[in-house]
Amino acid sequence: MIGFIRGILTSAQPTKALIDVQGMGYNVSIPISTFEKLPEINSEVKLLTHLHVREDNMSLFGFFSQEEKDFFLLLIGVSKIGPKGALGILSGIPINELIQAISSGDVNRISRVPGIGKKTSERLIVELKEKIPDTAGTDIISSKTSDKQKIMVTDTIMALVSLGYAKNKAQDAVRKISKTHNLDSINIEQLVKLSLQVIK
Repeated sequence: MIGFIRGILTSAQPTKALIDVQGMGYNVSIPISTFEKLPEINSEVKLLTHLHVREDNMSLFGFFSQEEKDFFLLLIGVSKIGPKGALGILSGIPINELIQAISSGDVNRISRVPGIGKKTSERLIVELKEKIPDTAGTDIISSKTSDKQKIMVTDTIMALVSLGYAKNKAQDAVRKISKTHNLDSINIEQLVKLSLQVIK
């Protein structure tokens, strides 16, 4: 598994980037949300990656943030949504809006994403509603919580869910850690590890 790729960005399009890693060019498929955050051409770039393997093809998908990658993995786990469909969804709707739409069962909002019909939207809601953190992040997040902490809490819950834990158990674990640790003093990797130690 290729966890990330770091090299020189030699070309970029809204859904594709070419990265030179010590003389070897890697074609990486990306969502528009990642494209918008890429540096200038010929600058160094690092993308988190997912290698999708089929019998006749291997494709590398890249993401600027852990949140994008985690949500991509959740989306490709939905029946009949492949990697290209998942990229299309991430490109067509901001993640925070997608989470809101799934949490509230807003089929119409998801259906507005190009290429995503009503049946696919309904299936996406049914299969992901219990796997994603709600936008409020439960009582872990308050009005005093910084944006950095909100992102870290959301990403940690999504990471735990992607490991197979139920959403409510993931939220309980993060809640326990947030009461015993200052979230400003740890990073997401540490929060995930600490949460894994207390999850039941």
